[in-house]
Amino acid sequence: MAPRTKADANLLFLFVCLQHVGDGSIDFRAVAEATNLNVPAARMRYTRLKKALDTEIINGAVDLTKTGDSGDASEPSSSPAKTATPVKKQRAYKRKKTHSSLIFTGAKTPLPKSD
Repeated sequence: MAPRTKADANLLFLFVCLQHVGDGSIDFRAVAEATNLNVPAARMRYTRLKKALDTEIINGAVDLTKTGDSGDASEPSSSPAKTATPVKKQRAYKRKKTHSSLIFTGAKTPLPKSD
């Protein structure tokens, strides 16, 4: 069996929220019990999930006219491709340790020691 993806976890959380709707609002105490979260965490998770889904719908990243019957469920969405973040290059050499008098005085050369 394949491991669950974040989308599956979000889908299950949303389903639990829908199961605990009463009087037009979500009973976050029941949702928290069902998902082993505390009440504020369940409320915040729902808020963040709703905001992310609203953003995708507004930006047109999700096509709500397609049904789930045709096509592969593992197909990526038609959202624009994200550019890869640049990888920070590692140094080829270690930095030299500085003399303590350079750090405190700001001098470019070490100060001579007075006897």
